Amino acid sequence: MRAKKNRYGGWKEQTLLFLVSQSITLLGSTVVQMAVIWYATRATSSGRWVAVFYICSWLPQEQY
Repeated sequence: MRAKKNRYGGWKEQTLLFLVSQSITLLGSTVVQMAVIWYATRATSSGRWVAVFYICSWLPQEQY
């Protein structure tokens, strides 16, 4: 017997939509992290501050 689709589509469509949206979000976050590091590089001209921003950009972030 075939499973009935709900109004949001089947589980395959939902899973694909979820994975695509997560990939877009990850790409956006990576671009922002690189922009902050690039700004620190241009603004400070200090390798120490670039390293600090780079490390902080990869620390776990608390989600609300």
